[in-house]
Amino acid sequence: MHWILIGVALLVALLSMTVLSSKEDKLNKRKKQAVSGLRENVIKRKIDGIIEDKIKYSRRYNTETLCLQAGFPISYSELFIISVVMGIVLGLIMYLGTNNPLLGFLFLVIGFLMPKQVLAMIRNVRVTKMEKQVGSFIHMILKRYETTQDFGKAIHLSTEEFKGEEPVYSELKRLSYAVTLGRPIHEALRDMARSMGNRYVERLADYYEMAGDAGNTASRLKLLGQAYEQYEENRKGKILLKREIANVKRENYIMLAFIPIFAIYQVFTNDDYIRFMTETTMGQIGTASIAGVFVILLWFINNKIGAPLD
Repeated sequence: MHWILIGVALLVALLSMTVLSSKEDKLNKRKKQAVSGLRENVIKRKIDGIIEDKIKYSRRYNTETLCLQAGFPISYSELFIISVVMGIVLGLIMYLGTNNPLLGFLFLVIGFLMPKQVLAMIRNVRVTKMEKQVGSFIHMILKRYETTQDFGKAIHLSTEEFKGEEPVYSELKRLSYAVTLGRPIHEALRDMARSMGNRYVERLADYYEMAGDAGNTASRLKLLGQAYEQYEENRKGKILLKREIANVKRENYIMLAFIPIFAIYQVFTNDDYIRFMTETTMGQIGTASIAGVFVILLWFINNKIGAPLD
């Protein structure tokens, strides 16, 4: 019997040691994570400080607005770091793959520019989709406000109605959280307008701020309703223009897609294609030219043809 007791005691001791060791390991891991996080924060703060000194506020603001509208709320410094890493990776891949410093440098530049252009493409699609949803949610908020006479409550109720309707639902959730946390409604609406890239949400924010001076609910509703009326007038006036631009945009994106598709086709059908394009002088010049043209066309489509209409 005493051997059983000794065995149980040893088992309990071993389990205790394992648990303590596990707790210590977790504690050590957390300490390491905390130190790593602190180190990353210090580095990020240094980068933020350098960027604030060197880059104009308007440029940083516009870039961060682009990220917000694309659905990625990251800072200018974070996008800068991503761009640098992308540039270094692409540059190294091309340099090591071709042993050509010129191509390595060119793809370093292309890699640096690419994240912002990809975000611009995502932004264009997302903002265009939200533009179709703006009228519905403004109209619903105004109807809820007419019923409840509480704009904050109208926002919360409307958010639930749009559940699953992305991307506007995500924006409404952020608006609802901001209002719940005590942010003034007109400021929360302006944040939403910036994130959505929509002037009529911004006008709703302006009218809401002005509506504070209006006498009664009916007067406020009439003032707030102007944002919806202006949206509807603009929507009707742009129907034909948007249809024409959508066709041009689609054709340009198809033409752009043919550049990498043609290159992939050549790789599979011509055994000497990769060697020619990466090892010969003429091929390297051709590769650099094609890559440069691709980035220029992508920039032109994103910023001139595919950009949301004002």
